[in-house]
Amino acid sequence: MEVNTYTFSKSAVKKLALKKVLGIQPLILGALIAAFLIANKIENNAFNEDKNLLLISIGIFLIIYIGGLFSAKKSVRQVLEQTSIKITDDSVEYCIPNGENTRLAFKEIKNQKLSKYGLKLYGINKQVFISNRVTGFNEILESLKTNTQTRLIQYATKYKINQLVLNNLVGLFFMIMVTSLFIVDAKNLKLILGIPIFLVLVYSVITVKADKNIPSEFNFIVRKTAFYGVVLLVYLIYVYFFT
Repeated sequence: MEVNTYTFSKSAVKKLALKKVLGIQPLILGALIAAFLIANKIENNAFNEDKNLLLISIGIFLIIYIGGLFSAKKSVRQVLEQTSIKITDDSVEYCIPNGENTRLAFKEIKNQKLSKYGLKLYGINKQVFISNRVTGFNEILESLKTNTQTRLIQYATKYKINQLVLNNLVGLFFMIMVTSLFIVDAKNLKLILGIPIFLVLVYSVITVKADKNIPSEFNFIVRKTAFYGVVLLVYLIYVYFFT
């Protein structure tokens, strides 16, 4: 059986690694700021009263942030360098290092969507995304066109909100709600903030369980979301009855 393997070029690895690392920086910065605000609240505004402690904390924050930035870029590059797409006579397989590979038989592919970022293949329970930065991308398209029966849908994303921007906006908004839950003192405000967050977590669990197109390797999201939902529910009960 013939196997054709496609990988990212060195230039593509550099660009993609930088893009992926910079793409999550707003969420990382938001998480660090949120942790700073929560810690300051728990310690009764210690950072506001002690300027030296504030400067030391900012210095530690910058060292951790800059070090994490370079470390994350290096890690992403190593993963991308070892990532490959394998096309055989009857399947396409997305191979990643130290992880579970995703294999789709051609007969399992129910839908194909082509955008300016690459090609997404939808199976019954799995998805495979092939970036157009992969060397030989056009050859992969031709192979899939020849071996599959599904129609290729092309998406023009010129006027569509970038998914990365949308993810950051949603993530930061949710983070602001969670941070505010810890900062505010009034019981009513805590409940007003906490109940929507709890409902979002419950909705996330229901959506992930109901959506058959979500890859099986992301099923851990259900367990994580359910755990945080239970923790938040216990916190809301504590706020309502014991404060």
